[in-house]
Amino acid sequence: RAVYAFSSPGSSGAFFVGGALALGGYRFEDSGTYQVAMARAVAGYAYSIDDQWTVEVSPWVGLGYGRMHIPGGGVGDDHDVRGKVFDFGANVGVTYSLSHSWLIGARVGWQVVDANLEGDGLTLALTQSGPTAFLGVVYRFGGTPPSIR
Repeated sequence: RAVYAFSSPGSSGAFFVGGALALGGYRFEDSGTYQVAMARAVAGYAYSIDDQWTVEVSPWVGLGYGRMHIPGGGVGDDHDVRGKVFDFGANVGVTYSLSHSWLIGARVGWQVVDANLEGDGLTLALTQSGPTAFLGVVYRFGGTPPSIR
């Protein structure tokens, strides 16, 4: 994920916009697989509580490509379907600054995914929804030093 914040000197909060790439790989019984690649537009608002803690709210919308291999399980032919995947959701997150560039981040949210896949004479519509979570290390490129308040 990469974002750009529209902040001003001395301000504790800012709106931001950006993009994200998401890759997913899933396996299910009898060697079934489902792979998804998504490009997402992200927007939101972040507020710096102090020099180390920041909270944010960030909705997103995405479009991508998915493909699924459905094994026949010994009773039928294997099938491969592929097509467009659309998703949207929102996160609430927090980051803690270890230094000016290195942060630890955590986000939780809700996501809805709609996939329309076709191939081998099949049409498959998948709709998924549920909670999402992220916990990881974040690197902040460049930028100016924290604002003087």
